[in-house]
Amino acid sequence: MKTTQKTLIDQATTISTEMNRSAIVLSEMWYEAIEEASRIYFNRLDGKAMYNFLAPIHAEMEREPDTMNEISFYQGYASDLLEAFSWMKMFMRTER
Repeated sequence: MKTTQKTLIDQATTISTEMNRSAIVLSEMWYEAIEEASRIYFNRLDGKAMYNFLAPIHAEMEREPDTMNEISFYQGYASDLLEAFSWMKMFMRTER
């Protein structure tokens, strides 16, 4: 279908992405991610697994916010999350 109905697939993907973004706000996503990361770290005592779990979520913070909700979240928490991630990177370098 991707070759014959490319426009339809692109539109469906866009709609799906936007519906997910409106249903799951960044604060909820981060709350759940931090909860899971803490479980990974404290249950397994595995800093590398925690880092690997959080790295893709931190990478999402590099894109520009689009919605008012995202802008508000970035204004309130982006600098703290960036600082936390830099500490995690430093921790990972010292663990080797």
